[in-house]
Amino acid sequence: MQRLASKYLLSTVKKAKKVNIKPVKIDFPLPETIEGIENRLNSLNTYQLPESFYIKNKPKTLVGNNLRLAYLMANWESFVGEIVTVVGWAREARLQAKDTLLFVSLVDGSNNVPLQVVVENKVANWEDLKKSKRGYSFRITGRIEKSIGKGQTIELKLKGDEFEKAQIYGRCDDDKYPLNSKDINL
Repeated sequence: MQRLASKYLLSTVKKAKKVNIKPVKIDFPLPETIEGIENRLNSLNTYQLPESFYIKNKPKTLVGNNLRLAYLMANWESFVGEIVTVVGWAREARLQAKDTLLFVSLVDGSNNVPLQVVVENKVANWEDLKKSKRGYSFRITGRIEKSIGKGQTIELKLKGDEFEKAQIYGRCDDDKYPLNSKDINL
């Protein structure tokens, strides 16, 4: 039995190939000694990087003309009174004032601070919008105004003008994906 096992093991072991390693000839002079930082081959960088380098992957807009919420929140003074288009999903959506106002806390992943969107019942697709819940995704065009409430500096208002639009891009089914605003933070 031992003969069969040793014979089997010897037949399965492969022999290693011989490799010829040849020495490399260096045809350039090497420094004799390296002392201190002044003689280092890789010296420290002493130049300032341009400001655009730090914001390289932080563009002003997302795909198309959709403004990033991080850029909007950082430069909010220049956007007050302007018409902007933003996209994102609802961290929270609630009806107020006897179902005449819809408040949506909109986030797009560029920062953690949500943009409050205030939609009045004069908007064209109000019946569809008032069913909005947490997790719905939107594309909203409206006017930026200073907020009169506490907790945020600006808000996006939709009063029913013809240029103001709120489109629901995706819905979150509560039966399949129950999201509790106190447990999960989108």
